[in-house]
Amino acid sequence: MNFLWMLVFFLSIACVPSLENLKKYQTSPVENSQNATQQEGVTIQQLSDSQYKIPANALNVWDALVEILIHNYNFSLLNKELGILTTEWDSYYVGQDIYRNKVSIHLRSLSNYESTIAFRNNVEALYKTSPTTYQPVWVPSEDKSAEIKRILGNLASMLNLKSPRVTSEDSRPPETTPRQKPL
Repeated sequence: MNFLWMLVFFLSIACVPSLENLKKYQTSPVENSQNATQQEGVTIQQLSDSQYKIPANALNVWDALVEILIHNYNFSLLNKELGILTTEWDSYYVGQDIYRNKVSIHLRSLSNYESTIAFRNNVEALYKTSPTTYQPVWVPSEDKSAEIKRILGNLASMLNLKSPRVTSEDSRPPETTPRQKPL
């Protein structure tokens, strides 16, 4: 009988999730597992609004991107051979407004020590089509969350690089054309 109680006690302890698993929704940046210092002067270089040159091996960049994105997104397409990564739509609030975004990345190897990524963060806002009827639609919107900057900052941290200065669509002033108010 004592054996049965010991077995039940052991199984109850073994089946309880650890506290580490409960940190799923933590908003702090992804930690660098290597705990190495950042390389002096080596940083991610912005080539255009959506393209970046990374002084790291493509396989290391791929692993870091997957590790960063899996904390906040579900993947809809993940092809390591082609270097293509796409997430599903993810909805979120900014104040009272409802937005959704979908991240797409194409990774290419330039050499054993350099890679490029083409980065696209598709953002849409939920808008009413008319004030009299309730028929909301998703329309393209600017990225108010600076998601590209967050992901690139975490990527630099994981690859032991200096955080890049990103000047992209995220940092542009909002459009001046009048739009309907989001829902």
